[in-house]
Amino acid sequence: MEHNLPPIPKQSLGRTFVVAISLLSIIFLMQFGAVLWKSALSWPAHATQIERTLGAPNISQNAASTQGTTPTLLSTPSRENKVIEKLMRESVVKEQAGDIDGAFNLIEEADSLSATHPQPQVIARMALLYESVGQKQNAKAQWQRLLDLGPAAGDYAKQAQSKIQTLQNVAATKITDEDTGMRDDVGLQPGSMLGIVKCSFTEETPEQKTLHLAIKSRPGAKIDPRSVKIIVYFYEIVDGEVTLTRSTPHYKWITPPPQDWVENGIEILSVEYPMPHKISTDDPSEPQREYYGFVAQVYYKEQLQDFSALPVKLREQFPPKVNLHADDDDENPNH
Repeated sequence: MEHNLPPIPKQSLGRTFVVAISLLSIIFLMQFGAVLWKSALSWPAHATQIERTLGAPNISQNAASTQGTTPTLLSTPSRENKVIEKLMRESVVKEQAGDIDGAFNLIEEADSLSATHPQPQVIARMALLYESVGQKQNAKAQWQRLLDLGPAAGDYAKQAQSKIQTLQNVAATKITDEDTGMRDDVGLQPGSMLGIVKCSFTEETPEQKTLHLAIKSRPGAKIDPRSVKIIVYFYEIVDGEVTLTRSTPHYKWITPPPQDWVENGIEILSVEYPMPHKISTDDPSEPQREYYGFVAQVYYKEQLQDFSALPVKLREQFPPKVNLHADDDDENPNH
């Protein structure tokens, strides 16, 4: 028998339930939106972190790496010194070959490389080069520049002081009435046949000095070269005393032969003087000898014609003989 059940009645949703569900949905959507927004804001930072993790360049590390490789560059002291030493060696070779301009170019390049940290050996080398070509003022400026380095000059400071003093004391000088006595209209001592009209003193190399004497004859006079005798005495300081050098001067005429004073009335003689420290000795107690000055004398027919001294006070300390006898043991460059 079939029974027909009555339909189950549909229970309607209450208004309270609908309102609650709606509020929950809104809250969920708000929270989800907030999460999305926060994620969007933090995305660049995450992306940067991911890039670094995947091997993106690290700027700070690269900078540190670059600084670490700096010592291998040319500007580092160790590499720079090697280049400077090479330039100095090449400069010496150029000078020895007679290429003075090339020698200067190389030493100036070495000096420019050491501009931030001046090297005393470079400055000393440049000063010696200037001296070798007779540029005393430039040489003196370089020696003074070396002294201005102070303690950084090291052992070169003593050499610089000595060089500056020498350049001041024995610079080229023209003979004047003050240091040689009264002169006549032709620049000679009254009654003399020959006279020293100019002298200069230069340091050709660190090992030797050279004195140049310009000897003038009286106009119209006929000079017998065999009767001319020129003597130069060099003096040194030894233990505070002025004493005659033990080195042997070398005489050489600069003007071409014959030296007869016929062509222009002036002949030029050079006298090379080896520096005291080059004198050989086996005695360890040998005192230090330093150059002091010179006295140059001109004789004609054994009669004193003229003389010059530098410093001037050597004229009084070691006055020349008025008459030079044939048996005197003096060196004559003309024989």
